[in-house]
This record gives sequence, C-alpha cells and structure tokens, in this order.
Amino acid sequence: MLSDLTIALILTQREQQRLNTQAKRLSRYNLDDVQLTALRQRWLSGLGYRQYAPALLASLDHLIEQLQRGEYHLEDYDEVVFQISAYNHSSWALLRQTWGSPSRYLDRWGKIYPEYRYAFEQAYEANTKLSVTDQVAWLQQLLPTPTDMQTSPRKLSEVEKRLRQCQSYPEVEPEEDVLSFSDDDLLIPDNKPGKEEKPASNSKVVDLNAYRKRRRRE
Repeated sequence: MLSDLTIALILTQREQQRLNTQAKRLSRYNLDDVQLTALRQRWLSGLGYRQYAPALLASLDHLIEQLQRGEYHLEDYDEVVFQISAYNHSSWALLRQTWGSPSRYLDRWGKIYPEYRYAFEQAYEANTKLSVTDQVAWLQQLLPTPTDMQTSPRKLSEVEKRLRQCQSYPEVEPEEDVLSFSDDDLLIPDNKPGKEEKPASNSKVVDLNAYRKRRRRE
C-alpha cells in the first residue's frame, strides 16, 4: 500500500507538470484575455496547494486587466510565469514540512521512481485515469488545512524574495528535491522513467603533483 507521502508526491508532480506546460505557453506572449480567463477558471479548481494560489491568481488577474485595457507589457506575462515558479517552490516546501524529506522516493532529477508511479496507476487508475478535479481534491485531503483561496493583495513571501534575487529571472534554479520538468520530460509518459545522462569524462584531468615530479626529474 502506498503511503500518503508517495501519493502526495505523484499528485504534486502531475500538478507541476501541468503548470510548467502552461508556463511555456505564457512565455510565448500570445495568449489573449479570453484564453487567460479560461486558464484562471482552471486554476480556481485545479490547484492543490490553495494557500499559495492567491499570488498566482493575482498576477494573472493583473495580466488580464492590462490586456483588456490594451496597456499590457511582456513583463506582465513574465510575472505570471514567475509566480508559477514561486508556487511550485512553496508547494514543495510545504510537502517537505509535512512529511519530511522525500529523497528516498526520488531519482537524481527529482522525479519519483517509476515503480511507485506504476503501483499508483495499478491501484487507482487501472480502468481510467483520475480526473484533474479528483487528483486535486485528493491532494487537498492529504495536505494541512489551507487558508481561504480567495484572491487577496499579493505580498512577497520569503520564497519570492529569494527567487527574485536569481539572475535568471523568471526561470529559477531548483533547490534540492524540487520537482521540475524539462521539454523532454513533458513527452515522457508517467509510467516510463527518463533516460539517464552519461557522466562526463574525466580523461583530461591533470595530476598536478605527478606533473611537477616529472619536471624535477627532467
């Protein structure tokens, strides 16, 4: 039987994969206010970590408002992408705070081992995959009771302040254990592990002490 932590990891990883896919679309700067309003509706019912949703929704509301006025800037899109990163970091921090480090369930890239994904699918999705609504509801049951999800004025959290110091804004280097996805990850089914990278060759490393000894003999 899978533990609550294992289930939360799988559901969180799926949610962050959806968010990262949406972040890639936002980064193209071509979504209009109608599409963004539809995205907002999905987020209202499709975010498992509700206590971290207000800042994300507020940034999206601002972008929609600016588009409707015809006064938007590309930075408004970037802000929503940034808030997705902040949401993911905060979500992961809460998961670790609730259950402790999940490292034993994760590979070197922060993805849960395929045997756990397979066990989850066999136990709960043998006939049909759980809907996003069902996955979110389940995740919320596992997590500590959140505060109200209604949009409130955005305040910079400690996570946001730390992320804003990164030079690679709006893309943020993940912390240890952060669940992240690359373009290739989005093409890999959940029940198949990614390919491992080959370690870099060290054939060109020079032993400085040995080199100095040879020079003395010469």
